[in-house]
Amino acid sequence: MLRKILSVVIGMTAAIAVIMLVQGGSMAAFPLPAGVDIRNPASINPGDIPLVNLVSVLSSYILAAMAAGAVAAKVDRSYSPTNGLIVGGLLTLASISNLAMIPHPLWFAVINVVAMIPLAWLGAYLVTRAPSA
Repeated sequence: MLRKILSVVIGMTAAIAVIMLVQGGSMAAFPLPAGVDIRNPASINPGDIPLVNLVSVLSSYILAAMAAGAVAAKVDRSYSPTNGLIVGGLLTLASISNLAMIPHPLWFAVINVVAMIPLAWLGAYLVTRAPSA
């Protein structure tokens, strides 16, 4: 049981690390336009954010969900994608919280919320499936 809990914590830590790395790189490559202050959600108008920035943020969430599921499944060593579903659920809750605080376009919100659990499960599945003979 302790290993399962630890695997979820480490999986979520991996998700945060992936998000920070991908978003940090994308912000360096594609800075936000002048006047958009990410620290002040009230000043953000979704129409002011370029598509490339939205896609890079969404990509960070997609990669983070897959990484979190894979790491949680590997740490648990149970050869079951259950922990992928758990981290996917936690990432979905985090996504909903983020969407409630910061305005996003509808397409972004739908993909973000719908994708977390299946992608985390996929990450877990890819590292737990039986090797081919």
